[in-house]
Amino acid sequence: VHVSSNSPFGTNPDNGDTFRHDEPFNPYLGYGKSKMQGEMAVNEAVAAYLVGGVENAVEVRGYFERALQDEKQSGKSSPRAAFLLEMLALLSASIGDDPAALDYGTRAVGIQETIGQGTVALASALDALGRAHMRRGAFTEALACFTRRLRIVESAKPDSEAVATTLHQAGLCCLLQPDGARGGIPYLERTVALRRRLHPDAPQTALALAALGWALESAGQEEEARPALEEALKLIERVAPDSADHATVLLMLVQRAGAGESLQQ
Repeated sequence: VHVSSNSPFGTNPDNGDTFRHDEPFNPYLGYGKSKMQGEMAVNEAVAAYLVGGVENAVEVRGYFERALQDEKQSGKSSPRAAFLLEMLALLSASIGDDPAALDYGTRAVGIQETIGQGTVALASALDALGRAHMRRGAFTEALACFTRRLRIVESAKPDSEAVATTLHQAGLCCLLQPDGARGGIPYLERTVALRRRLHPDAPQTALALAALGWALESAGQEEEARPALEEALKLIERVAPDSADHATVLLMLVQRAGAGESLQQ
């Protein structure tokens, strides 16, 4: 059991803002940094467990499946059933079982549409389904999920991490489609602007800048792309060197036409 606190994620901007499971690191003082290191160690241990083989994946997913079966005994579409389906969709995606992820995500959205149209719970289910579509390369379907989710989370709180994350996902859905980069630029520009307001020194801001630069260059706007890409690299090397996010930014930069040999290495 790992006991953490809000300190790895900093302080709330205002009394109405609540912490979410995908809150970016923004540690408060030395205590926050030590707790952040604990969070990272736990995440690494969980990731190692999930990729440790089929037996681990079956064990973890089996727990949620058994809980879902118990919930279905009531014969009703409940918020708990939708939550379990959402967790199963995310877990299935994390272990590469894309058909199951799509099935669970679709069912989660179906229940939430029945019992909670327009709620944050529906937005969460749409996120799981959108990610399942992305994993199988169905970017048009994924974009539809993320744009629906965006309307809900923006109406709840326009300047929030949920909005920034959803804008980023929508931009990537456009960017990863043939000739879709130009359509992704507005989403990614809004992502960068919002992340700069929320967490200017977070790795997620560097990732957004790198994605925007990639989209601009793919759309033939090389001069506009260069500052975004350079800022992304400087930021990630300052706040999260030798991290998975650092590697992701480097991989985006290598996509550039004419990337130098040292950068490719």
